[in-house]
Amino acid sequence: MKFLHLTIFLLASLLMLSCQSKTQSPIQVSNPLTMTDGKPVVMGDPFILHASDGKFYAYGTTEGNMDGFNVYVSDDLTNWTLHGQCYKADPNGWTTDCFWAPEVYERNGKFYMLFSSNWKENPTHEDEIFRIGVAVSDSPTGPFKELSDKPIFDPGYPIIDGNLYFADDGRVYLYYSRCCYKHAVESELAAKLKAEGKYDEIEESWIYGVEIKPDFSGAIGEPVQLLVPPYELGGAQEWESRSAMAGEANRRWNEGSFIFKHGDTYYIMYSANFYGGPYYAVGYATGKSPLGPFTKAANNPVLERNNDKGGEVYCTGHNMVLTMPDGTLYTVYHGRTARTDAMTHNGRVMFIDKMEILPDGQLVVHGPTTSAAQEEGWTNLFDMNLSQWRIWESYQLKDGYRGQAPTDADGNVLPFIGYDKNLRYVEDGQEYPLVEGKLQLQSEAGEVFYRRAQIKEITELPQHYAHYFE
Repeated sequence: MKFLHLTIFLLASLLMLSCQSKTQSPIQVSNPLTMTDGKPVVMGDPFILHASDGKFYAYGTTEGNMDGFNVYVSDDLTNWTLHGQCYKADPNGWTTDCFWAPEVYERNGKFYMLFSSNWKENPTHEDEIFRIGVAVSDSPTGPFKELSDKPIFDPGYPIIDGNLYFADDGRVYLYYSRCCYKHAVESELAAKLKAEGKYDEIEESWIYGVEIKPDFSGAIGEPVQLLVPPYELGGAQEWESRSAMAGEANRRWNEGSFIFKHGDTYYIMYSANFYGGPYYAVGYATGKSPLGPFTKAANNPVLERNNDKGGEVYCTGHNMVLTMPDGTLYTVYHGRTARTDAMTHNGRVMFIDKMEILPDGQLVVHGPTTSAAQEEGWTNLFDMNLSQWRIWESYQLKDGYRGQAPTDADGNVLPFIGYDKNLRYVEDGQEYPLVEGKLQLQSEAGEVFYRRAQIKEITELPQHYAHYFE
Protein backbone atom coordinates (compact mmCIF):
# COMPACT_ATOMS: atom_id res chain seq x y z
CA MET A 1 0.00 0.00 0.00
CA LYS A 2 1.37 3.37 -0.98
CA PHE A 3 1.09 6.50 1.12
CA LEU A 4 1.15 9.99 -0.27
CA HIS A 5 2.58 12.32 2.36
CA LEU A 6 0.80 15.56 3.02
CA THR A 7 3.57 18.11 3.04
CA ILE A 8 3.47 20.84 5.60
CA PHE A 9 4.67 24.00 3.96
CA LEU A 10 6.47 26.17 6.45
CA LEU A 11 7.13 29.46 4.64
CA ALA A 12 10.11 31.52 5.75
CA SER A 13 9.77 35.24 6.41
CA LEU A 14 11.92 37.99 4.88
CA LEU A 15 15.13 38.71 6.76
CA MET A 16 16.35 42.32 6.71
CA LEU A 17 20.13 42.71 6.97
CA SER A 18 22.12 45.86 6.17
CA CYS A 19 19.12 47.45 4.45
CA GLN A 20 18.94 44.44 2.12
CA SER A 21 16.59 41.46 2.30
CA LYS A 22 16.96 37.82 1.47
CA THR A 23 14.55 34.91 1.54
CA GLN A 24 14.99 31.42 2.86
CA SER A 25 13.68 28.49 0.86
CA PRO A 26 10.45 26.96 2.19
CA ILE A 27 10.95 24.08 4.60
CA GLN A 28 8.88 21.03 3.75
CA VAL A 29 8.28 18.58 6.57
CA SER A 30 6.25 15.38 6.57
CA ASN A 31 5.43 13.99 10.03
CA PRO A 32 6.51 11.71 11.49
CA LEU A 33 10.00 12.37 10.14
CA THR A 34 11.37 9.57 7.99
CA MET A 35 14.63 8.32 6.55
CA THR A 36 15.26 8.17 2.83
CA ASP A 37 13.92 4.59 2.78
CA GLY A 38 10.56 5.77 4.16
CA LYS A 39 11.03 4.29 7.63
CA PRO A 40 10.38 6.60 10.59
CA VAL A 41 13.24 8.10 12.59
CA VAL A 42 12.96 6.08 15.79
CA MET A 43 14.17 7.85 18.92
CA GLY A 44 12.95 9.38 22.14
CA ASP A 45 13.92 12.77 23.55
CA PRO A 46 15.03 14.16 20.15
CA PHE A 47 17.44 17.06 19.73
CA ILE A 48 18.38 18.68 16.41
CA LEU A 49 21.57 20.68 15.93
CA HIS A 50 21.66 23.09 12.97
CA ALA A 51 25.42 23.10 12.53
CA SER A 52 27.64 25.72 10.91
CA ASP A 53 28.02 23.49 7.84
CA GLY A 54 24.31 24.04 7.13
CA LYS A 55 23.28 20.46 7.85
CA PHE A 56 20.90 19.22 10.52
CA TYR A 57 22.01 16.54 12.99
CA ALA A 58 19.49 14.66 15.11
CA TYR A 59 20.33 12.88 18.35
CA GLY A 60 18.09 11.12 20.83
CA THR A 61 17.53 8.24 23.21
CA THR A 62 17.84 4.97 21.33
CA GLU A 63 15.03 2.50 21.95
CA GLY A 64 16.55 -0.56 23.62
CA ASN A 65 19.71 -0.82 25.67
CA MET A 66 22.31 0.82 23.42
CA ASP A 67 25.67 1.81 24.94
CA GLY A 68 25.52 5.32 23.54
CA PHE A 69 23.78 7.30 20.82
CA ASN A 70 23.20 7.37 17.06
CA VAL A 71 23.15 10.43 14.85
CA TYR A 72 20.91 11.12 11.85
CA VAL A 73 21.80 13.70 9.18
CA SER A 74 19.60 15.82 6.91
CA ASP A 75 20.06 18.69 4.48
CA ASP A 76 16.44 19.83 4.64
CA LEU A 77 14.76 18.49 7.85
CA THR A 78 12.71 16.18 5.62
CA ASN A 79 14.99 13.41 4.35
CA TRP A 80 17.10 11.80 7.05
CA THR A 81 19.99 9.33 6.87
CA LEU A 82 21.25 7.22 9.75
CA HIS A 83 24.97 8.01 9.95
CA GLY A 84 25.62 5.53 12.75
CA GLN A 85 26.73 5.51 16.37
CA CYS A 86 28.39 8.80 17.27
CA TYR A 87 29.00 8.14 20.97
CA LYS A 88 29.95 4.81 22.50
CA ALA A 89 30.38 4.55 26.25
CA ASP A 90 33.94 4.33 27.51
CA PRO A 91 34.23 1.15 29.61
CA ASN A 92 36.75 3.02 31.78
CA GLY A 93 34.53 6.11 32.10
CA TRP A 94 31.97 7.14 34.71
CA THR A 95 28.88 5.66 32.99
CA THR A 96 27.24 2.24 33.23
CA ASP A 97 23.93 2.02 31.34
CA CYS A 98 20.69 3.86 30.47
CA PHE A 99 22.08 6.49 28.10
CA TRP A 100 19.37 9.11 27.74
CA ALA A 101 18.48 12.48 26.25
CA PRO A 102 21.63 13.69 24.43
CA GLU A 103 21.94 17.31 23.33
CA VAL A 104 24.80 18.61 21.16
CA TYR A 105 26.13 22.19 21.09
CA GLU A 106 28.63 23.68 18.68
CA ARG A 107 31.06 25.96 20.52
CA ASN A 108 34.34 27.41 19.24
CA GLY A 109 34.88 24.73 16.62
CA LYS A 110 34.07 21.83 18.94
CA PHE A 111 30.89 19.83 19.49
CA TYR A 112 29.81 19.11 23.06
CA MET A 113 27.32 16.37 23.88
CA LEU A 114 25.35 16.63 27.11
CA PHE A 115 23.75 13.37 28.25
CA SER A 116 22.61 11.38 31.27
CA SER A 117 23.53 7.87 32.39
CA ASN A 118 23.72 5.78 35.52
CA TRP A 119 26.89 6.42 37.50
CA LYS A 120 29.42 3.77 38.46
CA GLU A 121 29.81 5.29 41.91
CA ASN A 122 26.91 3.51 43.64
CA PRO A 123 27.94 2.32 47.12
CA THR A 124 24.34 1.99 48.34
CA HIS A 125 23.25 -0.02 45.27
CA GLU A 126 20.49 2.34 44.17
CA ASP A 127 18.25 1.34 41.27
CA GLU A 128 18.59 4.84 39.82
CA ILE A 129 21.78 6.84 40.21
CA PHE A 130 21.66 9.02 37.11
CA ARG A 131 24.02 11.91 36.60
CA ILE A 132 24.79 14.24 33.68
CA GLY A 133 28.09 14.40 31.83
CA VAL A 134 29.69 15.83 28.70
CA ALA A 135 31.47 14.27 25.72
CA VAL A 136 33.34 16.22 23.03
CA SER A 137 34.13 15.75 19.34
CA ASP A 138 35.63 17.64 16.42
CA SER A 139 32.65 16.60 14.28
CA PRO A 140 28.87 16.54 14.82
CA THR A 141 28.93 12.89 13.69
CA GLY A 142 31.52 11.96 16.31
CA PRO A 143 33.20 10.08 17.66
CA PHE A 144 32.36 11.79 20.95
CA LYS A 145 34.72 11.12 23.84
CA GLU A 146 33.95 11.82 27.48
CA LEU A 147 35.38 15.12 28.62
CA SER A 148 35.94 13.87 32.16
CA ASP A 149 35.96 10.65 34.16
CA LYS A 150 33.11 11.98 36.29
CA PRO A 151 29.76 13.78 35.86
CA ILE A 152 29.56 17.57 35.78
CA PHE A 153 28.54 17.60 39.46
CA ASP A 154 26.80 15.49 42.08
CA PRO A 155 23.64 17.03 43.59
CA GLY A 156 23.09 14.01 45.84
CA TYR A 157 20.06 12.62 43.97
CA PRO A 158 19.52 11.12 40.49
CA ILE A 159 19.19 13.64 37.64
CA ILE A 160 18.40 13.36 33.91
CA ASP A 161 17.38 15.46 30.88
CA GLY A 162 20.17 18.03 30.84
CA ASN A 163 19.79 21.23 28.85
CA LEU A 164 22.26 24.12 28.51
CA TYR A 165 21.76 27.86 28.11
CA PHE A 166 24.67 30.05 27.05
CA ALA A 167 23.95 33.60 28.23
CA ASP A 168 25.15 36.72 26.44
CA ASP A 169 27.34 37.62 29.43
CA GLY A 170 29.33 34.39 29.06
CA ARG A 171 27.65 32.49 31.86
CA VAL A 172 26.48 28.92 31.29
CA TYR A 173 23.42 27.40 32.94
CA LEU A 174 22.50 23.74 33.28
CA TYR A 175 18.85 22.67 33.60
CA TYR A 176 17.93 19.16 34.67
CA SER A 177 15.19 16.98 36.12
CA ARG A 178 15.45 15.45 39.55
CA CYS A 179 14.17 11.89 39.10
CA CYS A 180 11.01 10.64 40.78
CA TYR A 181 13.01 7.83 42.39
CA LYS A 182 12.57 7.86 46.19
CA HIS A 183 11.12 11.37 46.00
CA ALA A 184 7.65 11.04 47.50
CA VAL A 185 5.86 14.39 47.83
CA GLU A 186 2.70 15.32 49.70
CA SER A 187 -0.06 16.94 47.66
CA GLU A 188 -3.83 17.03 47.43
CA LEU A 189 -3.61 14.45 44.64
CA ALA A 190 -1.42 12.14 46.73
CA ALA A 191 -3.88 12.37 49.62
CA LYS A 192 -6.84 11.71 47.32
CA LEU A 193 -5.31 8.64 45.67
CA LYS A 194 -4.19 7.26 49.03
CA ALA A 195 -7.70 7.68 50.44
CA GLU A 196 -9.06 5.83 47.41
CA GLY A 197 -6.63 2.98 48.04
CA LYS A 198 -4.85 3.45 44.71
CA TYR A 199 -1.36 4.51 45.80
CA ASP A 200 0.33 4.87 49.17
CA GLU A 201 2.44 7.74 47.88
CA ILE A 202 3.18 9.81 44.78
CA GLU A 203 6.78 10.37 43.72
CA GLU A 204 7.61 13.51 41.76
CA SER A 205 10.19 14.77 39.28
CA TRP A 206 11.22 18.42 39.64
CA ILE A 207 13.15 20.76 37.35
CA TYR A 208 16.20 22.65 38.63
CA GLY A 209 18.69 25.11 37.20
CA VAL A 210 22.26 25.86 38.22
CA GLU A 211 25.11 27.92 36.86
CA ILE A 212 28.09 25.79 35.81
CA LYS A 213 31.68 26.53 34.88
CA PRO A 214 32.12 27.31 31.17
CA ASP A 215 34.48 24.32 30.83
CA PHE A 216 31.75 22.00 32.23
CA SER A 217 33.98 21.02 35.18
CA GLY A 218 31.54 21.77 37.98
CA ALA A 219 28.67 23.82 39.37
CA ILE A 220 28.80 27.41 40.60
CA GLY A 221 26.55 27.83 43.60
CA GLU A 222 23.56 25.71 44.55
CA PRO A 223 20.81 24.42 42.24
CA VAL A 224 17.58 26.44 42.17
CA GLN A 225 14.20 24.72 42.11
CA LEU A 226 12.30 26.03 39.09
CA LEU A 227 9.25 23.87 38.26
CA VAL A 228 7.24 21.31 40.25
CA PRO A 229 3.84 19.64 39.74
CA PRO A 230 0.93 21.52 41.34
CA TYR A 231 0.11 20.91 45.00
CA GLU A 232 -3.60 21.65 44.55
CA LEU A 233 -6.19 19.61 42.69
CA GLY A 234 -7.86 21.39 39.80
CA GLY A 235 -6.53 24.52 38.17
CA ALA A 236 -4.76 25.18 34.89
CA GLN A 237 -1.98 22.65 35.51
CA GLU A 238 -4.12 19.66 36.46
CA TRP A 239 -3.10 18.12 33.12
CA GLU A 240 0.22 17.25 34.78
CA SER A 241 -1.59 14.67 36.93
CA ARG A 242 -3.28 12.68 34.15
CA SER A 243 -0.96 9.65 34.33
CA ALA A 244 -1.36 9.30 38.09
CA MET A 245 -5.12 9.81 37.88
CA ALA A 246 -5.37 7.18 35.13
CA GLY A 247 -3.38 4.65 37.13
CA GLU A 248 -0.34 4.60 34.82
CA ALA A 249 2.10 5.18 37.69
CA ASN A 250 2.35 6.52 41.23
CA ARG A 251 4.40 9.39 39.85
CA ARG A 252 4.10 12.92 38.53
CA TRP A 253 6.71 14.50 36.30
CA ASN A 254 8.12 17.88 35.38
CA GLU A 255 10.99 16.88 33.08
CA GLY A 256 12.61 17.31 29.67
CA SER A 257 13.13 21.05 30.00
CA PHE A 258 14.34 23.37 27.25
CA ILE A 259 15.00 27.07 27.82
CA PHE A 260 15.30 29.91 25.32
CA LYS A 261 15.02 33.69 25.37
CA HIS A 262 12.55 35.72 23.31
CA GLY A 263 12.82 39.47 23.71
CA ASP A 264 13.39 40.07 27.41
CA THR A 265 11.53 36.92 28.50
CA TYR A 266 12.88 33.47 29.23
CA TYR A 267 10.68 30.58 28.14
CA ILE A 268 11.24 27.18 29.71
CA MET A 269 9.33 24.34 28.08
CA TYR A 270 8.83 21.04 29.90
CA SER A 271 6.97 17.74 29.71
CA ALA A 272 4.65 16.05 32.17
CA ASN A 273 3.11 12.60 32.65
CA PHE A 274 4.54 9.19 31.68
CA TYR A 275 7.03 9.56 28.81
CA GLY A 276 5.74 6.55 26.84
CA GLY A 277 2.02 6.91 27.47
CA PRO A 278 -0.91 8.75 25.89
CA TYR A 279 -0.91 11.63 28.39
CA TYR A 280 2.66 12.80 27.81
CA ALA A 281 2.39 16.48 26.89
CA VAL A 282 4.28 19.76 26.83
CA GLY A 283 3.80 22.97 28.77
CA TYR A 284 5.85 26.10 29.36
CA ALA A 285 6.61 28.77 31.94
CA THR A 286 8.06 32.26 31.69
CA GLY A 287 10.46 34.36 33.75
CA LYS A 288 12.76 37.35 33.57
CA SER A 289 16.05 35.69 34.48
CA PRO A 290 17.75 32.37 33.59
CA LEU A 291 17.06 30.99 37.07
CA GLY A 292 13.54 32.36 37.41
CA PRO A 293 11.27 32.60 39.18
CA PHE A 294 9.09 31.05 36.47
CA THR A 295 5.31 31.14 36.16
CA LYS A 296 3.52 28.33 34.35
CA ALA A 297 1.29 29.41 31.47
CA ALA A 298 -2.49 29.34 31.63
CA ASN A 299 -2.74 27.88 28.11
CA ASN A 300 -0.84 24.70 29.03
CA PRO A 301 -0.49 22.12 27.66
CA VAL A 302 0.58 23.58 24.33
CA LEU A 303 1.34 20.20 22.74
CA GLU A 304 -0.66 17.06 23.52
CA ARG A 305 -2.30 14.01 21.98
CA ASN A 306 -4.91 14.37 19.25
CA ASN A 307 -5.82 10.70 18.76
CA ASP A 308 -8.78 11.30 21.07
CA LYS A 309 -9.98 14.15 18.82
CA GLY A 310 -9.89 12.57 15.39
CA GLY A 311 -6.12 12.66 14.89
CA GLU A 312 -3.61 9.85 15.29
CA VAL A 313 -0.77 11.16 17.48
CA TYR A 314 -0.18 10.54 21.18
CA CYS A 315 2.78 10.47 23.60
CA THR A 316 3.87 13.97 22.53
CA GLY A 317 6.76 15.31 24.57
CA HIS A 318 10.38 15.91 25.52
CA ASN A 319 10.69 18.73 23.03
CA MET A 320 13.36 21.21 22.05
CA VAL A 321 13.15 24.43 20.07
CA LEU A 322 14.90 24.88 16.73
CA THR A 323 15.42 28.50 15.70
CA MET A 324 16.05 29.04 12.00
CA PRO A 325 18.30 31.85 10.67
CA ASP A 326 15.26 33.97 9.85
CA GLY A 327 13.90 33.62 13.39
CA THR A 328 11.20 31.06 12.58
CA LEU A 329 10.63 28.67 15.47
CA TYR A 330 9.99 24.94 15.32
CA THR A 331 9.55 22.45 18.09
CA VAL A 332 11.06 18.97 17.81
CA TYR A 333 9.55 16.20 19.94
CA HIS A 334 8.84 12.51 20.11
CA GLY A 335 5.41 10.98 19.61
CA ARG A 336 3.64 7.78 18.67
CA THR A 337 0.83 6.70 16.34
CA ALA A 338 -0.89 3.35 15.85
CA ARG A 339 0.74 3.10 12.44
CA THR A 340 4.28 3.74 13.68
CA ASP A 341 3.72 1.50 16.71
CA ALA A 342 3.09 -1.39 14.32
CA MET A 343 6.21 -0.52 12.30
CA THR A 344 8.59 0.04 15.24
CA HIS A 345 7.32 -2.31 17.97
CA ASN A 346 5.84 0.62 19.92
CA GLY A 347 8.85 2.88 19.51
CA ARG A 348 8.86 6.63 19.87
CA VAL A 349 9.45 8.56 16.63
CA MET A 350 10.51 12.10 15.79
CA PHE A 351 8.15 14.95 14.87
CA ILE A 352 8.70 18.62 14.09
CA ASP A 353 6.04 21.34 14.03
CA LYS A 354 6.00 25.10 13.74
CA MET A 355 5.58 27.19 16.88
CA GLU A 356 5.40 30.90 17.53
CA ILE A 357 5.33 33.55 20.21
CA LEU A 358 2.25 35.74 19.83
CA PRO A 359 2.42 39.52 20.34
CA ASP A 360 0.99 39.11 23.85
CA GLY A 361 3.82 36.70 24.74
CA GLN A 362 1.76 33.54 24.54
CA LEU A 363 3.56 30.49 23.14
CA VAL A 364 1.62 28.42 20.62
CA VAL A 365 2.57 25.11 18.97
CA HIS A 366 0.87 24.27 15.66
CA GLY A 367 0.73 20.54 16.20
CA PRO A 368 0.84 17.69 16.44
CA THR A 369 0.54 17.22 12.70
CA THR A 370 0.87 14.15 10.51
CA SER A 371 0.99 13.51 6.80
CA ALA A 372 -2.26 12.25 5.32
CA ALA A 373 -2.16 8.62 4.30
CA GLN A 374 -3.88 8.54 0.93
CA GLU A 375 -4.45 5.87 -1.64
CA GLU A 376 -3.64 6.43 -5.27
CA GLY A 377 -6.39 5.16 -7.54
CA TRP A 378 -8.90 2.48 -6.60
CA THR A 379 -8.36 0.11 -3.70
CA ASN A 380 -9.78 -3.23 -2.71
CA LEU A 381 -10.62 -2.59 0.93
CA PHE A 382 -10.91 -6.29 1.72
CA ASP A 383 -7.12 -6.54 1.34
CA MET A 384 -6.70 -4.13 4.26
CA ASN A 385 -8.00 -6.63 6.85
CA LEU A 386 -10.26 -3.90 8.10
CA SER A 387 -11.23 -4.16 11.76
CA GLN A 388 -13.19 -0.98 12.40
CA TRP A 389 -14.40 2.26 10.98
CA ARG A 390 -15.43 5.50 12.63
CA ILE A 391 -17.70 8.35 11.59
CA TRP A 392 -15.90 11.52 12.58
CA GLU A 393 -18.20 14.19 11.18
CA SER A 394 -21.01 13.32 8.81
CA TYR A 395 -22.42 10.42 6.87
CA GLN A 396 -24.96 9.57 4.15
CA LEU A 397 -26.85 6.30 3.92
CA LYS A 398 -27.87 4.70 0.63
CA ASP A 399 -31.51 5.62 1.08
CA GLY A 400 -30.54 9.29 1.07
CA TYR A 401 -30.60 9.83 4.84
CA ARG A 402 -27.88 12.15 6.10
CA GLY A 403 -26.68 12.63 9.66
CA GLN A 404 -24.03 14.12 11.86
CA ALA A 405 -21.86 12.35 14.39
CA PRO A 406 -23.13 13.12 17.91
CA THR A 407 -21.37 15.66 20.12
CA ASP A 408 -20.95 16.09 23.87
CA ALA A 409 -22.02 19.14 25.87
CA ASP A 410 -18.87 21.00 24.79
CA GLY A 411 -19.41 20.29 21.09
CA ASN A 412 -16.72 17.61 20.83
CA VAL A 413 -17.49 14.88 18.32
CA LEU A 414 -18.35 11.48 19.78
CA PRO A 415 -17.62 9.18 16.82
CA PHE A 416 -19.68 6.16 15.91
CA ILE A 417 -17.53 3.04 15.87
CA GLY A 418 -18.39 0.03 13.75
CA TYR A 419 -16.81 -3.38 13.30
CA ASP A 420 -18.84 -4.65 10.34
CA LYS A 421 -16.55 -5.29 7.37
CA ASN A 422 -19.43 -4.39 5.07
CA LEU A 423 -19.30 -0.82 6.36
CA ARG A 424 -22.94 -0.66 7.35
CA TYR A 425 -24.45 1.63 9.93
CA VAL A 426 -27.04 0.12 12.29
CA GLU A 427 -29.73 2.32 13.86
CA ASP A 428 -32.70 0.95 15.81
CA GLY A 429 -31.99 -2.51 14.46
CA GLN A 430 -32.08 -1.34 10.83
CA GLU A 431 -28.94 -1.74 8.68
CA TYR A 432 -28.00 0.98 6.20
CA PRO A 433 -25.08 0.74 3.75
CA LEU A 434 -22.88 3.81 3.93
CA VAL A 435 -22.71 5.75 0.68
CA GLU A 436 -20.50 8.61 1.78
CA GLY A 437 -18.90 9.78 4.97
CA LYS A 438 -15.87 11.28 6.61
CA LEU A 439 -14.39 8.15 8.10
CA GLN A 440 -11.26 6.71 9.64
CA LEU A 441 -10.34 3.13 8.79
CA GLN A 442 -8.26 0.94 11.07
CA SER A 443 -6.68 -2.39 10.20
CA GLU A 444 -6.60 -5.47 12.40
CA ALA A 445 -2.98 -4.64 13.19
CA GLY A 446 -4.08 -1.28 14.58
CA GLU A 447 -2.77 0.78 11.67
CA VAL A 448 -4.84 3.84 10.80
CA PHE A 449 -4.70 4.35 7.03
CA TYR A 450 -7.14 7.09 6.24
CA ARG A 451 -8.37 10.07 8.17
CA ARG A 452 -11.36 12.20 7.13
CA ALA A 453 -11.57 10.24 3.91
CA GLN A 454 -14.53 10.11 1.57
CA ILE A 455 -16.07 6.80 0.63
CA LYS A 456 -18.20 6.28 -2.49
CA GLU A 457 -20.73 3.55 -3.18
CA ILE A 458 -19.52 0.82 -0.81
CA THR A 459 -21.83 -2.08 0.00
CA GLU A 460 -19.70 -5.20 0.40
CA LEU A 461 -15.92 -5.05 0.64
CA PRO A 462 -14.92 -8.21 -1.27
CA GLN A 463 -16.73 -7.08 -4.41
CA HIS A 464 -16.51 -3.32 -4.30
CA TYR A 465 -13.77 -0.75 -4.59
CA ALA A 466 -13.45 2.76 -3.24
CA HIS A 467 -11.43 5.87 -3.87
CA TYR A 468 -10.07 7.80 -0.90
CA PHE A 469 -8.86 11.36 -0.82
CA GLU A 470 -8.37 14.12 1.75
